Amino acid sequence: MTSSRLVLSLLLGLLALGRPASAQLVVKPVSEDEAKVLTVVLLQAVNARDHEAFDRCFDHGILADRALRGVPLAGEARRTARKGLVQNMSFGPEVMRALGPEGFYRLVGQRVVDGERRVLFALHGSRGLNYHDLVLCKGVDDIHRVCDFEIAAAGELMSTTLRRMALPFVAQLDAKALETVDAAELDFVRHHESRTKASRALMAGQAREALKHLDALPESLTKLKPVLLNRLMASAQLAREDSTATAAYRREVERFRAAFPGDAALDLMLLDYHVVSGRWAEHEACLRRLQERMLDDPFLDALRGDALREQGRHVEAKAAYSRVLQTLPGLGALYPVIIEHALSQEDHPWTLELMKRYWHNLGIWFDDFSTPVWLRFADTPQRREYDRFLRGERTQLAITEGLETSFVESVLPDDGGR
Repeated sequence: MTSSRLVLSLLLGLLALGRPASAQLVVKPVSEDEAKVLTVVLLQAVNARDHEAFDRCFDHGILADRALRGVPLAGEARRTARKGLVQNMSFGPEVMRALGPEGFYRLVGQRVVDGERRVLFALHGSRGLNYHDLVLCKGVDDIHRVCDFEIAAAGELMSTTLRRMALPFVAQLDAKALETVDAAELDFVRHHESRTKASRALMAGQAREALKHLDALPESLTKLKPVLLNRLMASAQLAREDSTATAAYRREVERFRAAFPGDAALDLMLLDYHVVSGRWAEHEACLRRLQERMLDDPFLDALRGDALREQGRHVEAKAAYSRVLQTLPGLGALYPVIIEHALSQEDHPWTLELMKRYWHNLGIWFDDFSTPVWLRFADTPQRREYDRFLRGERTQLAITEGLETSFVESVLPDDGGR
């Protein structure tokens, strides 16, 4: 069977799947072709905003088993804990909310980590940029699905997060089961109420109240990544409200960096802060670390271009923007921002080049040059060349589609002999 036929057969089989029902932590490796198939299905689900189809790509049973790995529960107690985790798993709705109506999911690449195939996606949504690193495996039914994942902004595998969330429930099932967990996890259970209050205060925008509850946690918990991230978010909120709190925020940043050097969660959080505060060297350092962690994602050059533009380094900004368009020519969200930059610099040849690429790659053209941002471009040789280019392209398209050329003449204005 050829590679393309193999991919097609796998795709048809995966589309017919129901909800996964793997009952044991028996996993097999996933091939590169199988990962490509799952990628297609995930992107189709996202583009259709179909959270149920998205969730069907996950093996919730294996994810629950990974979360409970090392927890000494047996028999009915383990089955009950596993069932409770599986029944409460539904990641699709949250992903769709994060995307919002205009967001998109973008494949960055795939790799093998510790023998497990991972597929990295970038999520461009209403809350900014995030990354989802999906761990793939095959269970007892020999079907490949997502069996774990890491959200970059959270900084840890979902199985780790679920394990902590499940520990209070595990304690109710069998108190002796917690005798073998480490001190920090045990304190995580004991101080569940304080953590919950801190999280609620943070979500309500009550940063000082959140820090009050976080300060009351024992030393063993102050080194856990979720706690440090909550402290960062609370101190960042205070720093935005009161400039005198900036020093405290910087201390929290250094505290997190010392505990988790090079962590993507911190760098994602700091990107906007560095732009607002004009810390350009630190912003560039964040981008470089993210590129190293995120398979050299070319989109980060767009953020680099934005930062260089803010600094007035327009030649370097153009170079960064050109690199990202060379690698991601079909990413429509890039063009309006970059074209606006070209217009602001009155770089009319580059503006013309960008407009042609916008048409070639996405079929989008411009016909209204009356707005202020376009006024200087409207009466240039490049504008007239664009009119001629677009007329030729649209005419050829009409001929190719078997339409009358007169239709094109009716929707495109005469170039007046230009």
